[in-house]
Amino acid sequence: MTEERKRLLISIGFVWNTLSQGTVRNDVTWDELYQRLVAYKMEHKDTNVPTKYIKDPQLGRWVHTQRTAYKKKKMMEVRKRHLVSIGFVWNTLSQGSVTWEETYQRLVAFKKEHKDTNVPRTYEKDPKLGAWVNTQRTAYKGNKMTEERKRLLLSIGFVWNMH
Repeated sequence: MTEERKRLLISIGFVWNTLSQGTVRNDVTWDELYQRLVAYKMEHKDTNVPTKYIKDPQLGRWVHTQRTAYKKKKMMEVRKRHLVSIGFVWNTLSQGSVTWEETYQRLVAFKKEHKDTNVPRTYEKDPKLGAWVNTQRTAYKGNKMTEERKRLLLSIGFVWNMH
């Protein structure tokens, strides 16, 4: 093979040894899961697939694996570039109050529709909202919630304890 052909293949992220690239069970390739993530982003407007995503559990695990590979500096540069190009969030804990506010607005919409704030943990219409509600209860119980957030949640009749 000529050097030019090698260079062209490398430029598009060609995988020379598929056994060492950690292909996913059932022969689903990295590229296929990446395309499923792109579709997820189109639907949900972000790349924060829950690890236990009910609609596509494999995608949730794969996203978690990508974050782990990135943290351990074991991610191929071409894959990192692909994920960066779609706005992939590497550290979901550092997203700050903007995301909190946006999710709070989704809870307000949920309350308007359902007349309460008791989002099921496995709410298929918005899987992250159920997890977020649980996180708010945990933060409240552990005294790790700001007064402003408490006030906002109380203003819509948030239920702190489901039991």
